[in-house]
Amino acid sequence: MPNIFRKKQIGDLLAESQEQNENSLRRSLGPVSLTALGVGAGIKAIGYPVLPALFIVAGILLEGLLLVYKPNYTWPGLILVVLGVPLYLLSNRSKGNEVQG
Repeated sequence: MPNIFRKKQIGDLLAESQEQNENSLRRSLGPVSLTALGVGAGIKAIGYPVLPALFIVAGILLEGLLLVYKPNYTWPGLILVVLGVPLYLLSNRSKGNEVQG
């Protein structure tokens, strides 16, 4: 059974970190790759302003249909969502005060 409480000396750890072998990690992102990542980070998702709006509209329509056809199953979920909105706003307000203060 291996000893799980064994310790390595700092010098050994530093020496292992400087070694280059087939099991060591190597840097593979150069200046061109990092620049490409920076440029690509500014690109928005496909259909950005329209697709999230369609998702919200579809959710509201589904909620309305469920309220009409299966109200006993829909009300508990709707109440949870409505109760969560003030808590979300309250948590965002407190985070904003911490950052400014």
